[in-house]
Amino acid sequence: SSKKISTELRLRIFHSFRKLGYPDQLFYLDVDPQTANKRITERIRVEQEGSTTDRAKWRHMHENPNNLSELREYYQEATDILRRAGINVLEISTTNIERNEVVRRMDKVLREQL
Repeated sequence: SSKKISTELRLRIFHSFRKLGYPDQLFYLDVDPQTANKRITERIRVEQEGSTTDRAKWRHMHENPNNLSELREYYQEATDILRRAGINVLEISTTNIERNEVVRRMDKVLREQL
């Protein structure tokens, strides 16, 4: 139902629920939807192979290229609004880098700001 209102209004509503307001630093980890879909498929495969129970790992409804593309657009719109509101948003594209490199980049930014 929140799709019927603007992203800016959704963010203002979210902000009103938070007692501390927006954070000083926001990390937005971006990934190409096709890459995300491949990672999801691999994660499910690995978890199923390593599982010792009969419970199968399953794909969430939004974990498909079309919905992931739509979600990415909403997140990009939201980060643009937050930037205009003065929030420092650091965007890191994780499409072609490993997890440890993402952590290294985030750590570097945090250390520089302390």
